[in-house]
Amino acid sequence: MALPVVIEKNAPVEFWRWMPGMPMDRGIWDIPVPVTRNPVKPEILVVPLVGYDDQCFRLGNGGGYYDRTLAACDVKPYCIGVGYSFAHVSSIHPQPHDVPMDVIVTEESVVGRASHVLSTPRDGEAVEKFASSACSMAELAPSYFGYMNAEESGKLVNTLSRLVRAAAGLAMEIALFGKKPLGAATYLDLVYGDIYAGSLLREMANRLMVDAAFAPDGMMAIDDRVSTDADLHRLHQKVAQTIRSALPKISDPWLYKDLTKVLRLQERALTRMEEARQSITDEQMPVRNAV
Repeated sequence: MALPVVIEKNAPVEFWRWMPGMPMDRGIWDIPVPVTRNPVKPEILVVPLVGYDDQCFRLGNGGGYYDRTLAACDVKPYCIGVGYSFAHVSSIHPQPHDVPMDVIVTEESVVGRASHVLSTPRDGEAVEKFASSACSMAELAPSYFGYMNAEESGKLVNTLSRLVRAAAGLAMEIALFGKKPLGAATYLDLVYGDIYAGSLLREMANRLMVDAAFAPDGMMAIDDRVSTDADLHRLHQKVAQTIRSALPKISDPWLYKDLTKVLRLQERALTRMEEARQSITDEQMPVRNAV
């Protein structure tokens, strides 16, 4: 077996030999690719699609990689397009560069050229017709694909929890006792956002069965004496940067979704601080001009 590897933008892809357990790296769109380059010429291609028509022409993501690859082949491989039946359209209006698939496989049927239905599974009859060897991908550890394991995810949530708690405490301190250069309403808004982010992180910790109050070794130390807007901005930025770096390594959909929510809250906080700062600058400008 081999996996497609994008070597150059808008150019044919290469297919590098692959086996389960082989060391992997991250390619375009963070798709895992073999570390070792060992190109082969495949005889059969299994090609993903987002749409297909009656003549087995396919729609991809718009990059044209498979069309360029097939056009460059000395001998065209047997092409099996794989997608869902709801992706069918009567025609994709193929262009001269489009290359049709030999068959299209969906959860409902296998369709060949000229709309000929080769086989249609009904009521479990497809078990014998479409039987194949079991896929071994589910047996591989998440780290094989570059994803965090449960322990790493737990440490991430703990780190974020401490940072968010520190940000909430600092915003509250400035709102109650500081000079409030951005206005009390801004700091209270930041506190509410961090409280919500903290509740999301506690829920994540519960799902991961880790103690959100536990601080593992190597965690970033928080200086409890910080008390300026610059430190507050730094904390929100740190949370946002940490989440952005972690998201491509998260395989659990619920964890990815909740971390994205926390990221949006941090981005909103950073925008809120910048807007408040800009508003104050705009108000002070006429005074400076008058002086």
